[in-house]
Amino acid sequence: MIDKIKWEDIKSNPLLREVSETAAAFGVVATVIVKDEDSNFADSGFYLVAGLGQYPEYKNVKDLEYQTYRNPTLFHPKGFAIQLTLENVNKAIEDLYDYCTKAEIVNTLYTEYNVPVPDVIRCRELEEISTYASVYRGDSQDTIYKQLHKEALDKFFKTEKRALKNKSLQSWFKYFRSDNYNQKDKEPSLGIRLRPYPHDQEIPLNLLTDNYPDITVLHLDEAEYQNLKQEIKKYPEVYYAVGEKLVIDTGEIKNAPADNPFAGQQSHFEIRDVYIKKIDEPFVYGIICKDRFKDMNIPSRYTLTAGKLEAHKISYELFDAFNTVAKDRGLKFAVDYDGKFMKPSSKYVPVLIEDVHIGKFRSVCNVINDFVTGYHAPGIKPLPELTNQIRQAQFEKKVSRVKTRVKAAESKSAPGTIQEAEVR
Repeated sequence: MIDKIKWEDIKSNPLLREVSETAAAFGVVATVIVKDEDSNFADSGFYLVAGLGQYPEYKNVKDLEYQTYRNPTLFHPKGFAIQLTLENVNKAIEDLYDYCTKAEIVNTLYTEYNVPVPDVIRCRELEEISTYASVYRGDSQDTIYKQLHKEALDKFFKTEKRALKNKSLQSWFKYFRSDNYNQKDKEPSLGIRLRPYPHDQEIPLNLLTDNYPDITVLHLDEAEYQNLKQEIKKYPEVYYAVGEKLVIDTGEIKNAPADNPFAGQQSHFEIRDVYIKKIDEPFVYGIICKDRFKDMNIPSRYTLTAGKLEAHKISYELFDAFNTVAKDRGLKFAVDYDGKFMKPSSKYVPVLIEDVHIGKFRSVCNVINDFVTGYHAPGIKPLPELTNQIRQAQFEKKVSRVKTRVKAAESKSAPGTIQEAEVR
């Protein structure tokens, strides 16, 4: 959980006290606001927000923060937000200054050419028009060089003006200034007809990594992937990439002797790697957890009414154990799928407990911890919490053997012909 900042910290920090004056020099309005003060919601706390000439419009300031940081290759001149913590104050001030500098350039040039400021622009476009203007208005004595940059600047804004009435260009800019944009596509010519551009949430992996440096990889079976593909449509701003399907059919477990610990287990697997931006983990893992835990009869958080809710982290490896022991001990809990109190992530499951039952929660954790540190002891009774460890060991064994077989097959076949692998 983030280490939230307090009013006293803000008032004692000269950089935060002076954000309004600093931003005003760039034609930007900036301030620190508070969201859901004195609550334990994940999004509650103080935010540094800024807008071009006025405060930015938003329904949820957290969404504005996601917009600010979701794609570093895009710049949103009309709004900026970042949630403040004790650790990120300096970063927040630096990012605000960067926003102010870029917003001033956009506002100055678009106003000069009498064109409305766009909601979003590519950073490389911003760099280009900034360079054109700097050279044209600079001290260089090379009039031809300066004139070339003036013409380039005029051409840029001539296209922007055409786009106000030209549906083909409007469609182009919507695509060009999005995660879907592929650099191989060229700007449409004057006479080109309106054509459809892709706006799918599933994009090629190279586009995803070009747009965001920190990528999380999920290993999903086919059913989980298909569910994610449908549910993620609720979050149209979330983009992802998908690897090829890996089909594994071992044939060995279904015929295993009864004393084999894997006897009767599934032997056919269809697995996909799904790639997402780390910033989008809360949305994606909320969907995945809800799908994976749907048969565990976990109560909704709205049924926890005995006390104030507290959020706690339970690792994925131990969640089966926690669920089993908690139900055995009569501990009622919920999973915070939508991240109201704690955001789901690739590292843990956010579990909600009523504060009046915190003692029972700790006793459950103690039971699990004792088991984890001592399950190798002889004679210990088998517990369902071994399920995850067995499943992981089984999966790793199969993948290792499949890779060996695929590698051997590739040496005998033409490249690109291996789509399925069978391990016997």
